Amino acid sequence: MYKRRIEWPGIEVGQLVLAAGAQEAVPCAMAQTAIVPFKPGLIVGSQPLDQFGVHLVGANGATVSNPTGTVILAAVLSIGSGDALWMFGSRAHGTQRAQSDLDVMVVYDGPSQGYKSGALVIHFENRDALMQRARTGELFVRYLTQGARPVVDPGGDFDALCAQYRAADSYDDTVAATLQLMHLLCLPAVLDRHADYALGKLLWALRTVLMAQGHDPFTKLNQLPAPDRTILTAVHDAKYTKDRAQALHHVRGFLDRLGSTPNLSQHASIDDWAKSFAQARQPFIASIVEELRKLEAHKRKAASFRVPDTSPDAALEFWGPTGG
Repeated sequence: MYKRRIEWPGIEVGQLVLAAGAQEAVPCAMAQTAIVPFKPGLIVGSQPLDQFGVHLVGANGATVSNPTGTVILAAVLSIGSGDALWMFGSRAHGTQRAQSDLDVMVVYDGPSQGYKSGALVIHFENRDALMQRARTGELFVRYLTQGARPVVDPGGDFDALCAQYRAADSYDDTVAATLQLMHLLCLPAVLDRHADYALGKLLWALRTVLMAQGHDPFTKLNQLPAPDRTILTAVHDAKYTKDRAQALHHVRGFLDRLGSTPNLSQHASIDDWAKSFAQARQPFIASIVEELRKLEAHKRKAASFRVPDTSPDAALEFWGPTGG
C-alpha cells in the first residue's frame, strides 16, 4: 500500500507498506524517484534493495515486490528534474549503528525545511540559500563539502557548493553561542522533558565546536583528542541507551574545560533564551530554541488530554529552517 505523506511544489514523499508476498506498482510523481527500504529484501523488478540504501528508479515508476516473510516499510521520495539528492551522516560514510538515522538532503528551489519519519530524515535546502551559507563559511556546509555523497545531482550543485565554500575569518561568535545552547540543553527542564531532541542537538553542538577548532568529528573521529572522543561517544550512546546522567557529566566537563558559564540563570524562561540568541544574531540556534518552545507546547497540550497518540502519523515530525 502506497500512501502520500507530503506534497509540495516539485516534491512528494510517500510511504510504502508491503506485506509478505505482496507486489505493487509505485508511481513516479516527479521526474526523479528514489525508494529507501527500512528493511532488506524489497525487490524492484528483479533487483533486491539494500536496507537504508537510496535506490533510484525510472521516471515511469517501478513495480516492487516483497518475497520476505515480514512486512517491509519503505519511503518513496520524488523530486524535480533539476533537483539534487545527497546522502550525508553516518550512513553516508559507513560509521552507522543499527539504530542510526538515514540523512538525505534535497537541494531545490523551494523553502528550507525538514521532514522526519521513523529512521528517515530529509533536509530540504533552498539552493541559493545553501550557496550563500557556503560563501559565509558556515560550519555545517563545510561538513557537507567533506562528508556528503551525491546520489543524483544533474546540475552539479555539490561541485558548486565545494567551489563556493570559503572559511570564515573567525568562528568565535558561533562557538560562544553554541556553548550557550549547550547550557540550555543541559537544564533538567529541557533534557528530562525532551531527551531525544536535546541529545541530538547536544551532539550537533559538540561537533560544531570541534569543527570550529579545526577537527573533523565525522569522518576522522579516531584522530580527535581522547577527551573529545569520549564525550562524543557518551552523548551519541545516550540517544540509544537513555543514560543521560553519563552524557551530562561529560558535557559539563567539556564546558568547564572551555571555561564556559551560562549567560542566564537556570530559572530563565525559554523566551529569555530566545531573546538572547536573537540578539547574538545566531538564526539557526534561535530556530532550535523556537523548536523547543513548540515541543514544550505540544507536550503540555498532550498532557492536558491524557490520551496517547498511537496513530501512524504520530511518528511524523516537521521542523523549520534546517542546517545542522
